[in-house]
Amino acid sequence: MPITLSDLTLDVPAPLMALIEDASVALAQFDDTAAHHLGEQVHTLGPMSAVLLRTEATSSSQIEHLTVGAKNLAMELLHEGNSENAAVVVGNVRAMESALRLSADLNVENLLSMHNALLSSQPGWERYAGAFRTQLVWVGTDSYTPRGASFVGPQPELIDACMADLVLFLQRDDIPVLLQCALAHAQFETIHPFADGNGRTGRALIHAILRNKGLASHVVPPVSAGLLHETDQYFAALTAFREGDAAPLVSVFAQACQFAASSGTELITQLEAQLTYKAAPCRSA
Repeated sequence: MPITLSDLTLDVPAPLMALIEDASVALAQFDDTAAHHLGEQVHTLGPMSAVLLRTEATSSSQIEHLTVGAKNLAMELLHEGNSENAAVVVGNVRAMESALRLSADLNVENLLSMHNALLSSQPGWERYAGAFRTQLVWVGTDSYTPRGASFVGPQPELIDACMADLVLFLQRDDIPVLLQCALAHAQFETIHPFADGNGRTGRALIHAILRNKGLASHVVPPVSAGLLHETDQYFAALTAFREGDAAPLVSVFAQACQFAASSGTELITQLEAQLTYKAAPCRSA
């Protein structure tokens, strides 16, 4: 039975709030930097905006142990690939694109559309795409029994009410954006509304919220890369959230956003330096 978030009163310790604020500033600065260097009018680095989105989708998939090389992913995006993993990761790219496109209205219908974009590309799972599950799900053991599972999702008949509460929570504007992102993501994972693809859809939801709230308006910061950097802590924090302690989750999420901002900025800086160097005219001795 997930808690309700829509009317939750939050009392955040000062050190944790400071961490949230620092990460928020770093993410906003990265978004401004990226907008300046990766804007569509910038012919040299403009295409990197799409690469950042694909990097985020790939990192999110890798958290689920779905890996694919850059070449195979590119071939699949051109409809010329034959890798099943690449097809699944392309589904995650489509889910990310859908999340950004639909971010202006964070409602249940659009969340279903995000999931449809994800699972429609996953062989064997097409009939589950864009629909809430009707069966029990669990994590951490075999597919035959939930005995020994690390997490068992709520009964299917609870999903509609839980998702309606989550959407109401997303409409609140009295909460720091990164705190809202962290709690909404953890709540989504706890509801586990789909037969498959919950983690990837839940991480796409993070970017829909960041875009909706204006904290990352121009590009996709590689937040999942930060979560991938500390996967064990990330999963442990989700467990702590389900047991009533949200502090570890918020801390892990803020650190992932700091990582996203710093690594993203470093990537842009290095690429710009390389392109500037190669574009420099040769000088005769």
